[in-house]
Amino acid sequence: MSEQADAQPKRVLIWGALLLVGAGLVTISYVVPHRSHRTMATIEAAARPSPTWAPLPTRELTAASSMAIDPDLGVLHRAILSGDLRAAEVMWEALRDADLGQNATIQTVGARIALLQGDTATAESRAWKAIGLEPKNAEVWSLLGVILRTAGDSSGADHALSIAAALEPSLTSDLFADRWVLAEMQGATDELVTLAESYAALHPDGAAGPYFRAKALLAIGEPLEAIELLVDKLQQAPDSPALIWYALGEAYLGRNGYKEAATALEVAAALLARGDASLYSVSDDPVGDLSSRLARAYVHIQRCAEAEDIARRLIPTQPELEALVEQAVICQTPTPTLTPWIPDQQR
Repeated sequence: MSEQADAQPKRVLIWGALLLVGAGLVTISYVVPHRSHRTMATIEAAARPSPTWAPLPTRELTAASSMAIDPDLGVLHRAILSGDLRAAEVMWEALRDADLGQNATIQTVGARIALLQGDTATAESRAWKAIGLEPKNAEVWSLLGVILRTAGDSSGADHALSIAAALEPSLTSDLFADRWVLAEMQGATDELVTLAESYAALHPDGAAGPYFRAKALLAIGEPLEAIELLVDKLQQAPDSPALIWYALGEAYLGRNGYKEAATALEVAAALLARGDASLYSVSDDPVGDLSSRLARAYVHIQRCAEAEDIARRLIPTQPELEALVEQAVICQTPTPTLTPWIPDQQR
């Protein structure tokens, strides 16, 4: 099979319906500041980045300049997660040429890039090459199944996915959320990157795709790229779920953009209070997780009383917030003012 670009029908894979957990939603009321004059439109408009946070120019990459690219898989993964597939393809070709096509991991990443570009013929070719190098690699078989299903080969896809399930049952899509949460708990950066890329391939139009890609970018230390990705998503789809606003708040926290973080997190909190259940797909305690991050943002923008109130409420379940409470209390304590003109009565 040759790597020849071929137009392929688009297939929209619908992400499983999110489970709405009603208990605890009323407690979100203490998270969202009660300011009647601030409408949702005002809040969402304020969340747009200032010129300081504007996207950086994308560097033009050509085949001629690929020789200067450091063949580093980390750089390649950042390009994929950021959505710069043209740069990713050029980097991948440099890696492939340096490796002479004998590395299964490189072939697998190449298959993901091709699939994200809509080139199923090339994606399938690269996936088969990876399988030839590592025939017992369950993730490659799973990726091949996705590629074949996207290309319309349902029987071939079922066969590939059954092989993947036999080799590694935990790769089934039903366990994606569990694998993601576990990877976050373990700080498994490589696993988060792989899962985010796999989710993008499985659900190219999934509403949660930008969330997973942004979280993976944060895990590898690229908050600015995460901000650019999420802002672009929100500009295209202003009605995005709370999950996306929450991720944007985390990304701004990663860049010490506390004012922007507070605004984004307030939008997420307002959506959660309205019944948006998207955060429940990635958190066992979305109210607590969102609130703790909002308290952190507040204490850095001198909304210290609000930060203290939120943090104190969360201490029973998040005792590590004791330090944040102390910080919030200190920032409310007036700094003593020197008054050398007042006579010392003790003299």
